[in-house]
Amino acid sequence: MKFDASQADDGTVWIGKILHEMDVRSMRAELSGGGDSGDLDGISYVGEDGKHLSSIDIEAGLSDIKPPFTNAGRGKVTALEYLQDLVIEEATRAGNWYDNEGGHVESEYNITAAGMETEYVHLTHFEPDYDDDEYDEDEYDDDDPDVEDGMQP
Repeated sequence: MKFDASQADDGTVWIGKILHEMDVRSMRAELSGGGDSGDLDGISYVGEDGKHLSSIDIEAGLSDIKPPFTNAGRGKVTALEYLQDLVIEEATRAGNWYDNEGGHVESEYNITAAGMETEYVHLTHFEPDYDDDEYDEDEYDDDDPDVEDGMQP
């Protein structure tokens, strides 16, 4: 396939055409994070009539393809790395899913001969669990006569 970089400035046309040629018609990505980092948990690929395709086969094929352009900040990458970067960038535009308590992102994309189009991106933030103390406060209750603190005469 010959790609004209002027067709899309974000690469979704190029990667969409590659995926379409691999019989992918939609894909779903899941990401999760917390602390100060996040991960792309995985991408699932769907073909005609909702048939699930092997992620191993699709991703192996994408790993053998080099984009005809460089990825800003990363230089030359494989088509798989480029696709993963696009998915992570899309998730990050939805909000901060990787810092502090973090969150979970689900996104779905339609794949056509014209390119890759975002169907939806859904971000859920994890709520902090303030009840998850390292110790049980009742265990150290000063008013408990059964607890000897060593300060009695």
